[in-house]
Amino acid sequence: GGRDVWRFSPDEHRGKRNAMYQTPRWKTMRLQQLGKQPLCQACLCRGIVNTASHIDHLFAWSQLGNDGFYNNILQSLCPECHSNKTALEQQGIY
Repeated sequence: GGRDVWRFSPDEHRGKRNAMYQTPRWKTMRLQQLGKQPLCQACLCRGIVNTASHIDHLFAWSQLGNDGFYNNILQSLCPECHSNKTALEQQGIY
């Protein structure tokens, strides 16, 4: 069947990408961003006040490379808005 057919998997790169989120530098940047903007930016645009817990890279750094991880525009988002934006990016819409 199809199980023995090798296919490229984004999971191969996911481990390296996820490791970026564990660095002390990122953890500091994340706390600074939440301190500056504790509310979800996308909800605020719709007139909704919602606490942010995710930090979003405005420009998908997976497309820019590791430099884009730290050199980017960050925005605070709630989990739902972050998931929605990620889904749009994966479709090439955002």
